[in-house]
Amino acid sequence: MRNQLQSALAVSALLLSTVPSANAQDTNQWYNQYGSRSSLMGGAVVGGVRDTSAGVYNPGALGFVENESLSVSANAYGISKITLENGSGTGEDLESQSIKAVPTLVSGIHRFEDDSVHTFGYTLLARIDASQNYTGRTDRFQDVIQEIPGDEEFTGQVSADQSIREYWLGGSYAYRLSDNISLGTTLFGAIRQQKATDSYFVRAIYDEAGLTTVTSTNSFEY
Repeated sequence: MRNQLQSALAVSALLLSTVPSANAQDTNQWYNQYGSRSSLMGGAVVGGVRDTSAGVYNPGALGFVENESLSVSANAYGISKITLENGSGTGEDLESQSIKAVPTLVSGIHRFEDDSVHTFGYTLLARIDASQNYTGRTDRFQDVIQEIPGDEEFTGQVSADQSIREYWLGGSYAYRLSDNISLGTTLFGAIRQQKATDSYFVRAIYDEAGLTTVTSTNSFEY
């Protein structure tokens, strides 16, 4: 038993030493839960998870999952509302409302022998699937051109669109040392697509013949 523990710790240390450095992503809060138990408990399942979603939260716990199984978490839908204070100017907020699908999880485990201490797992999940659309417009008489006396007929519009999709595919391995101790690891690969476009339009009419217009559009995709 002691030799098995020492061997397992040595293997774990070797695996950790081979992990390269990675830059942090822009979304570091896990606001979605994966698996039936995690969804009901708000993600508080790291120590007690006993289904195949352990490949995401605690791969060592895969060693305690009794039966080989395939788990599929069906889509649920929710309403997302985001407000940007002063997004189009002082006192002018921008809002985005959308109906989104809660990401799906597909996971399972396999053992080559019924009483094997080795457990292999796989996980496919939609980590992020979100989009926002903001549009704001203002029409008023206001002195926006200080060089010209009096108020101008001012029109301003701003819009921003963004979508992010990220999918993870992972392979897990767990080694059960005893009825109470199991070690595991999961290696994930990710595919990410992100698009964003922002634009604004400004127009000021200061007399019958005077007109000033400014437009701009920026976009990126990767």
